[in-house]
Amino acid sequence: MRQFIIEPYAGLANRLRVLLSAQRLAEMTNRALAVVWLPHKGCGCQYSDLFENEIQQVDSGDLSDVSSSEIVRISKNDTHHLFSEAPVVYCRSCHILGKPGEFPYGVFTKLAPYFNRLKPIRWIQEAVDACVANRFRSHMLGVHVRRGDRVDKKIREQGLIGTVSDLFFKEVDRYLRDWPEAAIFLATDDGAPTERFEKYTYRPEGLVREFTERYGTKLVIYKKRTLDRADVTGVQDALIDLLLLNNTNFVFGSAGSSFSQFAIMRNLESRKTMRRCLRMVGGRINIPRIRPLAARMAARIRNFSLRWRPRRTWR
Repeated sequence: MRQFIIEPYAGLANRLRVLLSAQRLAEMTNRALAVVWLPHKGCGCQYSDLFENEIQQVDSGDLSDVSSSEIVRISKNDTHHLFSEAPVVYCRSCHILGKPGEFPYGVFTKLAPYFNRLKPIRWIQEAVDACVANRFRSHMLGVHVRRGDRVDKKIREQGLIGTVSDLFFKEVDRYLRDWPEAAIFLATDDGAPTERFEKYTYRPEGLVREFTERYGTKLVIYKKRTLDRADVTGVQDALIDLLLLNNTNFVFGSAGSSFSQFAIMRNLESRKTMRRCLRMVGGRINIPRIRPLAARMAARIRNFSLRWRPRRTWR
């Protein structure tokens, strides 16, 4: 049987979007999916440390035994090879994989069923269920503030601390005016170690303290053992945060964060569009507006003509 081998890398959410989109492509092309899952400083764990779902895993050393004539190495833009008769197709990526011509946002909205099939290991699922049962209210607002190594460059260089929390406070306060009975679940990696990133220095902003002082008993936080993503426990706690965010009714996420995007997968399957369950904060990119922009760009491409045009004359 023809095979599709993927090697996802970078952080947890980046790996998940590669894995889930690859599962979708493997089903479409009738290929057997195999995964090369290597621990990395951004995700220092094995797949089996997170999920019980069985997947075929291969060692990266095994690929060297395959002759170059039998394996086709592709990037995210070369997925048309999956529809060919190539016996083995290999892709190393941290991006969504789609059919040729598919826009990543359109693919992402189709990954919810695959995400909901994931079965976390037993103790992780029990921790999520216990938190939802004992601490969540009937209406929950999820807030994901991505900090750590992803702090905005200008904030790091100029030392503008506290600007991000003000942006989130504005959105949360507006939401609570419409839903005063709602509680807030906060997920953040503020204070994560950044010794590996030598270009910038960074100090914690104290987001948990600021949210606690502002919202008091409305705030729910899952206490993490460590924020270090190179540690297995740090990635497992991040997965718990991700699953808890998926149990909220609406999420305010950090612009540019793939983790924020995966925080709505449970609701996305029923609500169909990200606009209804997610709003990005703290950046110029707003995901619900990407799709209309892409549609306009596609229309321009369709209407583009190479017919002869008179050259401009200059005096």
